[in-house]
Amino acid sequence: MSALVMTPTTAEVSRCVVRLTTCTWADSRGVHIRTSLTFLRRKSFGFNMLQEEIAATGAEHACASIINLSECADGVYELISTNERRDWESGHIDAYDMVLVPWAQPQ
Repeated sequence: MSALVMTPTTAEVSRCVVRLTTCTWADSRGVHIRTSLTFLRRKSFGFNMLQEEIAATGAEHACASIINLSECADGVYELISTNERRDWESGHIDAYDMVLVPWAQPQ
C-alpha cells in the first residue's frame, strides 16, 4: 500500500490548516462554550505558525492574535499571516497577526 505524499507547489513554502469547532452545553453551574482549533497535520506542511506562537507566547495570546476567530463558523481553515512587522535592525519579521481563511482542498 503506497502512502499519499503531498508536495507543496513552488509558491508555497508552508501551510497551516486547522479545524475550527465550537461546542456549547449547559449544566447545573451555567452555560459553557468551548472553541477548539485542531491542527490537520496531513493537510499542513512546513512552518506551523500557530504552534510556534503558542510555544513562544502562550495559548491565550496566540488566540488573541487571530483577528477573525470570533467571526468564523465551524469548518476547515488555512491560517495565514497578516500585518507583518519587521525588526528595524535585522529586517526579520518579529510580529504578525493571523487570519483564518476558508480552505478548499487543492486539486
